[in-house]
Parts: sequence; structure tokens; C-alpha cells
Amino acid sequence: MRRVSCLAACVMTAMALPALAQDSKEPIETIGPDTTFTPEVDAAQREFAAAKKKVRVMEQELRKLRRAHFGTIKRVDIRQEGLAKLRAYTEPSIFASLIEIFRNDAEDVRTAVLDIFSDAKNDSGDAALAWVSMTDRDEGIRAAALDRLQRRLAEVGGVSDRINLVVLKGLRSGDEKQMAAAAELAGNLGLYEVIPWLISAQVGQSLGGGGGGSGSNQGDLAYILVGQQIAFISDLTPVVSDSAVAFDPQISVITQGTLLRVNDAVVTTYRTEIHNSLVGLSSRYTGRPTIGMGWDQDKWWKWYQEEFLPLKRARAAEKAAAEKALAPEKK
Repeated sequence: MRRVSCLAACVMTAMALPALAQDSKEPIETIGPDTTFTPEVDAAQREFAAAKKKVRVMEQELRKLRRAHFGTIKRVDIRQEGLAKLRAYTEPSIFASLIEIFRNDAEDVRTAVLDIFSDAKNDSGDAALAWVSMTDRDEGIRAAALDRLQRRLAEVGGVSDRINLVVLKGLRSGDEKQMAAAAELAGNLGLYEVIPWLISAQVGQSLGGGGGGSGSNQGDLAYILVGQQIAFISDLTPVVSDSAVAFDPQISVITQGTLLRVNDAVVTTYRTEIHNSLVGLSSRYTGRPTIGMGWDQDKWWKWYQEEFLPLKRARAAEKAAAEKALAPEKK
């Protein structure tokens, strides 16, 4: 379930509750002047627990539905009956579970799940489509999710904060493939709000620690020796017996040359997919090419502060003025 944990945070709607979400009639101690929960908080706890229980029940129903109608079952009438029952699960709280439970099913089932998200016509469904288009292993399913998402955004005329959050989760995931997919999604949807995140993510650095620097390991990471070894007798021990004498030599080696030791290292990763999305978005937003800044992070942040933000504020002011001019005058 780790793959959908981020989606659940973006899609599911839950109230901010205390750490203990359980039904209890006994007073619960808190930090602060109040020593018990108010009736409102206690009611919210019950509501939260009831919502979690409802999700668990629906997950069990979906797994039974999958075993009865999908999987290895080939009969068209049985599968069609299952698809009709599947379309009844339209609660946003179950969207993450729909993705996980039917992740490995056939295309007809998975596209039906995408249709559920699209037909929901809300932020939760849009976020679920964005997540699938960014993380799914099947290229066809990713394309189908993106197509539905683009049609949804054309209807609403804008991108919700939840979709931006999904992209941010992808860029911060640490998974190179998921980060590249998130950047591609941002470029396809024209998410100009994520430009600063793309600037931060296009170049990554990681430390390889040895005995020196900031690493915690002992010894060198590597070494290169270019030299010549010369053997010589460092000690000679005579061995004497009746009518015989011999010597026991000790051979040693001396090395002459150059030794290069690597105590610490920094690995710099240039993420071309993220960089290309950044260049495309920034060029479209400003109306002039930004490819000349290359991989220079300082130049990108200077551009962001001195050009992107002022232009963004100016356009926001123009939009507000236009809306004010079109608004009916108050009597």
C-alpha cells in the first residue's frame, strides 16, 4: 500500500484530529489549560472512526467483487455485471483503494476505474487521475488517465491545488522514474505553479562518505596507484649445522610512484526530463526561450525572482482588474 499512501493524502478528505481517534466516554488528557476534549472534538473523532470503518468495509466488498467477476474470469456477461457493480463506488475516500486493488487487472477494469474518477467531477477524482497518469506501470493506462484529466481541466478551466500537490509528491519522492513522470505531467498540463519545484529538482546531489569528509564509513572510497615495486632482501638469517651452512633470506617490497586516495565524493545527477519540462514551461510562460540558462541553478533562481514572480504578479493584477470591470456595479 506504500504506492498509494501519497495519493490518499491528496484525495481523501479528513479533518485534523488528535492522535487518539477512538470512541471513549472517559476524559482524555490534553496539553494545555483544557483537560478534556470538547463534545465537538469527541463527535469529530467518532465521525473519523466511522469513515475509516466505512472504507474498510468497501475495500472488502471490492476484493470480493474482483474475485467474483474479474481476475482470470473470461466470460463477458460476468465481467460486464462486475463493471456495472464497480461503477457504484463513487466515494472519494475509496479512490486510493480502487487504484491499488485493481492495479493488476485487465484494461476494461482499469479504464472503468478511470471513468469513475472522471465522472466524479471533483478535485479528488482529478487528483486520482493525476496520480495514475504519473505512477502507473502501463503506458496505455497512463495515457488514458492523462486524456481524461485534460478533458476535466478543460471543463473546469484550471488546475486545482490537489493536482499541484500530487506533482510535488512525485518530484520529492526520490524515485527517478516517478520524478521524471511528475515533470512530464507538469509540462503536459501547463502547471506553471510548480516551476520553483522543477528548479530545485533538476539537479540532485548525494554524498558518498568514506573515512574523510562528512561520510560515516571508515577507510577510502577508492584509490589509484601508479608506481613500480622493487623487491629486496631486508634481512638474512644464517642457518648452521654440522658440515653445512645456509641462509634464510627475508624478501620485502618497496613501492615507488603516485597514490591517489578518494576519501569522499559528491555525486551530481542532472535530470534531463525535469530540465526539459522546466525549459518548456518557463519559455511558454515568459514568451522567450530560457534554454540558455542551462543547468546553472543560480541563474534559474535569479530568473525566478526577477522575471517570473513580477510577471506573475502583473498578470494576477490584470486578471483582477478585468474581473472587476466585468462585475455588475453595486447599487
